[in-house]
Amino acid sequence: WSAPVQVLTGAPFGAQHACDPSVIYRAGGWPTAGGWPWLMAVNFANGDTGNRVALAVSMDGVTWTPTGVQLSYALPGCQAPTGYGCGQFSMVHVAGRFYATFVRSGSGDDGTFAASSADGLTYYQDAKIDALTSAPDVMYDPVTGWWLFVRSTATGVDLGHAPSAAGPVYALDYWVPPPWACGATQPGFYRSAEGHRLGGDVLTMLGLPGFDCQHGDPRTDLEAGYWGVP
Repeated sequence: WSAPVQVLTGAPFGAQHACDPSVIYRAGGWPTAGGWPWLMAVNFANGDTGNRVALAVSMDGVTWTPTGVQLSYALPGCQAPTGYGCGQFSMVHVAGRFYATFVRSGSGDDGTFAASSADGLTYYQDAKIDALTSAPDVMYDPVTGWWLFVRSTATGVDLGHAPSAAGPVYALDYWVPPPWACGATQPGFYRSAEGHRLGGDVLTMLGLPGFDCQHGDPRTDLEAGYWGVP
């Protein structure tokens, strides 16, 4: 891994922080997004309230420019969110359409939701996946046509699959990859540039090997592991 480089702060969004990025890439650029090859969905918020999702763009994947486009604007309860708000997009591009999962909390209808977009700029809600507010990372398997989900919960890491980006999610089994035990959190897939499954599956997550679930903060170390699904 190379040394990390800070690419965005909350300042361009008028916020205290920017976090939880999801990135997709297309060589030659995305025609519906000004021809930019790199697109990033990023949370911006003040503290841990009022989260919304904005679009940033890049030519090289290192220097990013906020666009002023709010990807979450057309989603119910996300224009002027209360509580946590709306955030943690996981973007995928399949067959000319953009898909994303996100979480909403504090609106009275909390949970994990699926959304889609024709242009990658305006997303519309498609379905509520479930009532959990732990956002999944998502990728598409072009061989099987299934969508794969992974996310952390209070007790471990869930790994599952679904027939569409809107679910329903099947086989979300309690899954703890050695040697992390249940301290693992914020899992993410190693995906293709457009969010598709690659061979030699790799999963990254934050965690501390041997972590005791009842003590301390697990977010201290970046780990990588291998996994497989049918």
